[in-house]
Amino acid sequence: MHLYRIRETLDSLLRDLEVERAWLQEPHDLLGGRSPMSLLLGGSMEELLLVREYVDEFGGI
Repeated sequence: MHLYRIRETLDSLLRDLEVERAWLQEPHDLLGGRSPMSLLLGGSMEELLLVREYVDEFGGI
């Protein structure tokens, strides 16, 4: 469910799969200089929830 929500939010905001992929791979200051993708691949629920919260804030949710 969390991954679906992340994907749905990014799709509605960025509207381009390549832009979305680039955004997921860029380091973000508010994530401690890490990329959302690196956190998602980390495999922990804590990191997944951190990315979801960040994406929700990015989307104004």
